[in-house]
Amino acid sequence: MPSYQFVCQECANRFDVVESVAERERHRQQCPGCGSRDVHQNLSGIQVRTARKS
Repeated sequence: MPSYQFVCQECANRFDVVESVAERERHRQQCPGCGSRDVHQNLSGIQVRTARKS
């Protein structure tokens, strides 16, 4: 499941949310620190694991 990184524009709190793509599209995030909905998603790298060694 994808992990999304957000930053609150009100209190500058950075937080991660793990949810499916469908869940992400259904609702807006809320800052766990101050409760504001004025949050922006940060772009982040991804990590991919495979079953074989490369």
